[in-house]
Amino acid sequence: MASLLPRCEAGDRALLIGAGTEALAPLLAAHDVEVTFLAGSLPVVERVERVTAEESLAGALEAFVVQVGRPWLPPAEQPTQIVVLDASEVGALAESDLGSFISSLQSRMAEVGVHVLLGHHGRIAELQAWYRGWRSSPGGTDGTILLPPTCQNDSEA
Repeated sequence: MASLLPRCEAGDRALLIGAGTEALAPLLAAHDVEVTFLAGSLPVVERVERVTAEESLAGALEAFVVQVGRPWLPPAEQPTQIVVLDASEVGALAESDLGSFISSLQSRMAEVGVHVLLGHHGRIAELQAWYRGWRSSPGGTDGTILLPPTCQNDSEA
């Protein structure tokens, strides 16, 4: 994820899904990214809200307790540049739910943006099957960065 930070611009939008993405919420907010955080656990959401408030970053965060993978996503007035998924939480969905969920996330993307899959390598590999045509790039020891087909090279992401 650190390789993405220099590419973040003020006003970019990030959608973080799953408890495994919680540490990224204040980090991205500190880089002037508008963060929407979704998790299936109230204590996790409250912790993210508390940490961002303590760092005076709460204005850049919206956090929701949701059933991850259900059809509902918060409304997006503008496309999202960064989507980060906790592969363990999202990968546990039924295949039929997973396909429509990933598709809805892909449809929210800005023309130039990325999806980042974090977590166990096996779960990441399972999720990558839903990203046909997307290019992958190592995202460090615990993740993979995926670039959509519309993104011609890494310098555009």
